[in-house]
Formats: sequence, C-alpha cells, structure tokens
Amino acid sequence: SEEIGASRKEFMNTGDINKWPYKLYTEKKMLYGLLEDEKNYQQAFQRISRNMRTMYTHAYQSYIWNHCASYRIEKHGYKIMVGDLV
Repeated sequence: SEEIGASRKEFMNTGDINKWPYKLYTEKKMLYGLLEDEKNYQQAFQRISRNMRTMYTHAYQSYIWNHCASYRIEKHGYKIMVGDLV
C-alpha cells in the first residue's frame, strides 16, 4: 500500500523505526535486530516467532523448488527423463 511504501521510504531516509507501520510487526522485529548489529542476520531472524521463521523457511524452499522446476521444464519440456521421480 502507499502507506507502507511511504513508511519504508521514511525509515530508509531517517532510520526512525518508530515510523514503521504496526501491521508490519514481524519485519519491525527483524529490523530491531539488524539495528543492534547490522551484520548479524541470524540474530535478527531469531527475533521473530518460531512459526514465522518456519513459514519464511518453507516459502524460500518453495521458491527454490519452483525455480528449479521452471528451469527443468524450460530446458527439457514435459517429457520424462532419466532421474525424474515419477
């Protein structure tokens, strides 16, 4: 939304985390971790709940799977090949 975009832009310009919208609570928690130590991504990721960490991890796994499947179809089409699990 425009509100979120404006809030992100203001944060990038000022560094004021208090301008971050409440509905982006999870992202705000991660930003607090990065503001403490901008190189410690693990610490920032650990600040969010276990359920959200799991969801983000599964989403990334899906992204990788979809990318690989798209590449395979682009390169070889829909024909079955040696090594395919059918």
